[in-house]
Amino acid sequence: MSNARSMLFGCWAILIVLLLMAVVFLRSKKKGYAAAILPLILVPVVHIAGNFLAVQSAKALPLDPLQLRIVLEIAAGLIACVLLGFSSRAIKEKRSRLAFFISCAGFVVVLDTVLIFSLLAPKG
Repeated sequence: MSNARSMLFGCWAILIVLLLMAVVFLRSKKKGYAAAILPLILVPVVHIAGNFLAVQSAKALPLDPLQLRIVLEIAAGLIACVLLGFSSRAIKEKRSRLAFFISCAGFVVVLDTVLIFSLLAPKG
């Protein structure tokens, strides 16, 4: 399996697990927790749809599809972290809020970094 396909498979797996976690939180009447983890799905969704978006956008922009995919990945990571900041405000205790934000933002940054390096890796 190529690196790009394994990353695509990994993003589908992450997306499914996060959506299942949101469903579990909703079923246990924890709507706040379900909403708080939803920004985490942004990076995998953008990676899954990235090739289509980049190819379509490359027709109108002066960047090639690879450059556009990298821009999309970085933008998704930044937007996800901003949304996590907003969703973490619902957590009352400061230590819990900080722990939530650091762990989730760390997840987004690491995932985004891995996905960008996988896009830049030589094909072969």
